[in-house]
Amino acid sequence: MSVLRHSPGLRCLRFLVTFLVALGITAPAPAWAQKKKTDAGPPTDLPGHIDYVAKLVGADYVGLGSDFDGISAPPMGLDDVTYLPTIARELQRRGYSDDDIRKVLGGNFMRVFAAACK
Repeated sequence: MSVLRHSPGLRCLRFLVTFLVALGITAPAPAWAQKKKTDAGPPTDLPGHIDYVAKLVGADYVGLGSDFDGISAPPMGLDDVTYLPTIARELQRRGYSDDDIRKVLGGNFMRVFAAACK
């Protein structure tokens, strides 16, 4: 993954609960998660996963791959796109700048997509 630092690429992190659990990215119900759906998957620490990858390769190379249209049970507290501000608040609490948060929430994807469309 560290090769990303030397490329214009991007690592989009998936929200698929079984994928996050398989990676060991589980946690007690995080404070930022407000469970709304009864079919939501177990609590996961998606902001912690973002933090881990950003520390490996830098915030310029991290994005989100939510799969909201293809997962049966989202992580607790991330039921749909309206919950993305909870990720932003948690990243802010962890010390991320507003600029880095914008990059992670979509700015990096737009940069890579624009370059690919040239």
